[in-house]
Amino acid sequence: MNHRPGATPSAGSQTVLPTVRFSPVTSVEFTPAANTGTENDRYANGETALLFPIVANDAAVSIGSVRRTMPQSSHPLLRVPVPWVFVLNYLLGAALQWVAPLPFSWTLPVRPDILGGALFVLGALVAGSGWLAFYRAGTTRVPGQVSSTFVSWGPYRVTRNPMYVGLSLAYLGEAALLRQVWPAVLLPLTLIYLQRVVIPLEETRLRETFGPVYTEYCARVRRWL
Repeated sequence: MNHRPGATPSAGSQTVLPTVRFSPVTSVEFTPAANTGTENDRYANGETALLFPIVANDAAVSIGSVRRTMPQSSHPLLRVPVPWVFVLNYLLGAALQWVAPLPFSWTLPVRPDILGGALFVLGALVAGSGWLAFYRAGTTRVPGQVSSTFVSWGPYRVTRNPMYVGLSLAYLGEAALLRQVWPAVLLPLTLIYLQRVVIPLEETRLRETFGPVYTEYCARVRRWL
C-alpha cells in the first residue's frame, strides 16, 4: 500500500529498508529487504539498482545474486598488462630478427640451449612464486591496482618485484633458446619502462595504502635484486 507524505503506515504493512554492509577492507555488499509489503516490492529478488553512489577502490558490489567487480581507475600507461609488454617486445624483436637478422655469437662454455632452457625455467618459477604469493594472500595480481594485503614473504623477502625479475629471466632464456639477438637487444626498453613508469606508480600507491610498513620494507629489500 502506498502512503502519502506524513501518513502513518498501518500496523499490518511494516516498511523494511534494504541494508548495506561495508567490510573492513574494500568490499561492499547490498542486500535487498524482505518483501513484507507492496511498498517494498521494488526491493525483492535484487531487481532494483543501488539508489545512491558508492565510491570505493577495487570494490566488489553485490546486488542480490548479481556480483560484479568495479576496478579502480588506472594510469593509461598501465592499461597493457606487464606480461603482455614482455610478449609484445619479444615479438617485435623476433620480427626484426627475421627482417634484419643480427648474427648470433656465443662464447660461453655452456651451450645456449641448455643455459637458455635453465633461465626460462628459473624465470617461470620465480614469476610463478610471486604470483602464487599474491593469490594465497587474496590480493590483486593486476599491476597498478591497490593491494588489499601487504605481501612480504616468499620471494618478496629477496626482491620487491619477483614477477618482473622472473619475466626478465624467462625472456632472456627464450632468446638464448631460439638464438635470437634482436629480442635481447630490445629487452632494456621494457626494463626502462618498468623502472621509470610502472614500478614508481605501484610503489606510490603501496605507500599511500600501507604507509610506514611499506617504507620500512623498501629500506631492507631491493627493488630488483
